Amino acid sequence: MAPVPTPPAQPPSGKDPEKGPADAKAPYSAFSPWRRRFILTTTEPNGRAFAMSIFLAGPQCGPVLGPVLGGALAEADWRWIFGFLAISGFVLWLLILFALPETLRARVGGGRLYQERNPFLWPPTLSSPLAPSWDRDPKPPVPTLKGYWRLFTYPPIGIVTVNTAILYSTYFAITVQLPTELAVQYQWSSAAVGAGFLAVGIAMIVGSLCGGRFSDWRRARAVKEAPDGKVDPEFRLVDQIWGVLVCAAGCVMYGWLIDVTAHPAAVLVAPFFTGFGMNWVFVTTTAFLTECVAQQAAGAFALGNMLRNPGAAVAAVLIPTLVSKMGSGWCFTGLAALDLVVVGSAVIVLRFKCRGWRAARAAKMKAAKAAGGPK
Repeated sequence: MAPVPTPPAQPPSGKDPEKGPADAKAPYSAFSPWRRRFILTTTEPNGRAFAMSIFLAGPQCGPVLGPVLGGALAEADWRWIFGFLAISGFVLWLLILFALPETLRARVGGGRLYQERNPFLWPPTLSSPLAPSWDRDPKPPVPTLKGYWRLFTYPPIGIVTVNTAILYSTYFAITVQLPTELAVQYQWSSAAVGAGFLAVGIAMIVGSLCGGRFSDWRRARAVKEAPDGKVDPEFRLVDQIWGVLVCAAGCVMYGWLIDVTAHPAAVLVAPFFTGFGMNWVFVTTTAFLTECVAQQAAGAFALGNMLRNPGAAVAAVLIPTLVSKMGSGWCFTGLAALDLVVVGSAVIVLRFKCRGWRAARAAKMKAAKAAGGPK
């Protein structure tokens, strides 16, 4: 849609009309939530991991509430599952339409357009008005496949992307098998199976919050101890190994507890560890990506999640066959070994090689900029 024109506005006196009022921006940018285009690129590094864990708590409520609601609705009539999704989706669409303003700073600048308006956007428009030119940021570069490929081939991002996919595939393998095992071995109803997923969902939220807080605490200590008050982005990766160990331990526990038909309470403890460890790693990975390539944080975050769903799809296809041929114990022990060997070794490699890769990338970008090439 074409931009909706707005009446010309004059910048505060004495300010550069193109660069904007630098000293005037600070107060309202601090109080206006609309100025924060995305939490990844606006949160201070010393609290970024915990802020990201809070942000991710919303999507992680899905594994908590979805199975419970789905199981209860399936007991009544499975068609109501899709009816509920349609109704809730419509409500969310209304919230987005009437309550979510534009946040792209290239259009709305620091958020002055929305500061003095009601919480509800009335009347709704298909396109947001433009802020004055002195208040707007430069337009972001148009995303291209070539640009994403350059990011992906930067070793830290490529390695982290693969790590994320492997850990998520392990978690998804358990979530694929868990409903079948609870229904067949323990004769649980659909509602009971859904309630059983509360353990997994709560573990994901707790692991994310704990991992984010711990990572920020460790980074703050390192900043205080550093002579120049700076730490490398890869410093956060050291703590990932604890999440990998917990995730692998939960995977092994799950496989053998299912194999011996242990008490269902013990069975549910195992995926709790897996979800906790996985999200401990995920939140520190996200914080690392935003500091590793600060100017392209959103793109790096997108790439960090790129292989998750394909990995989960492969796990969903292979796990039933592997379990039937190998047994749950050895199958999930193999997945845990894969996590330890591949993800654990990758974390160590990143910790010691990342500084050299970052320096080489900076030199390459500087040379390309001097030559007038792509940044």
